[in-house]
Amino acid sequence: MSKQFFSTLKVLLMIIAISLGANYVLAVWTAPSLEPPFGNTEPPINISNTPQIKAGNIGIGTIVAPVKKLEVNGDILVNGITVGRGGGNMTFNTANGYQALYNNNSGSKNTANGYQALYNHDGADYNTANGYQALYNNTGTSNTATGANALYANDTGVYNTANGANALLNNTGSSNTANGGNALFSNTAGSSNTANGGNALFSNTAGSSNTANGGNALFSNTA
Repeated sequence: MSKQFFSTLKVLLMIIAISLGANYVLAVWTAPSLEPPFGNTEPPINISNTPQIKAGNIGIGTIVAPVKKLEVNGDILVNGITVGRGGGNMTFNTANGYQALYNNNSGSKNTANGYQALYNHDGADYNTANGYQALYNNTGTSNTATGANALYANDTGVYNTANGANALLNNTGSSNTANGGNALFSNTAGSSNTANGGNALFSNTAGSSNTANGGNALFSNTA
């Protein structure tokens, strides 16, 4: 066969390929529904300073399509406040506040609300801290602290309840209940104490099984 034949064949094949491609493009192309400048496609969200509106749902770090207006797979930071699960991203933990549950790696079913609440917590479950640095150093289980610095120093103590600023501040014991500002403030190793009232059992350190009701009740008790 001559070279001219092969050249002609190549040209014909090219014409066929171009024709098929053009037909495919025309088949999938959809004409505008309105005359310009109407019917424009909504612009994507971008980094400009122009206010933007998104009608659909937005997912950040999600694996599947979001079903809510905003879904985030991971903690978020809102004006310096952490909202999510805290350190370790453990299931069933809730962290709301700057560095709340910050150092947690394995503890689960804990709730921290407030600046550095449960900050150094790790490895324990079922704790609830509400307030500035509440249960700050905790590694114990089943403690409840409500109030700034409540149960601040507690590490291995369990089943303690502190309601009030600085209540059970220095505690390391277990099964203590303090209701009121500075109640059981100095308690360290003492266990099974109950203090109801501001400064109740304030000076108690290692004494156990004491009950004080009223402001400054058993203030100086240490046994």
